[in-house]
Amino acid sequence: MKKFFTHILNIFFPIQCLGCATPNVFLCATCMRKIPRARNTEHAFTHAVFDYRNPILKDAIWKFKYAHARGLARDLARPLYEEMLGVLGERLESAVEKI
Repeated sequence: MKKFFTHILNIFFPIQCLGCATPNVFLCATCMRKIPRARNTEHAFTHAVFDYRNPILKDAIWKFKYAHARGLARDLARPLYEEMLGVLGERLESAVEKI
């Protein structure tokens, strides 16, 4: 039943890239690469992947939070996951070197 309603919604409100209108994706790979990376923050305990002032990213976050565009979760989570693995890997290497 859920699949049926999703199909009906896609007919009236088709999914398209927020940056270039490519069909069937919320953020295409090309537009994801165009979003600038975040600068280092002044606090060591915070870490951002993207610059949140970018209009495409602002729109994506707004749609995820308030328009229930849950399909954006994977597009937004993947770069964060990769960044976290990189940071954790660097910290692990540093800890092993100290031993």
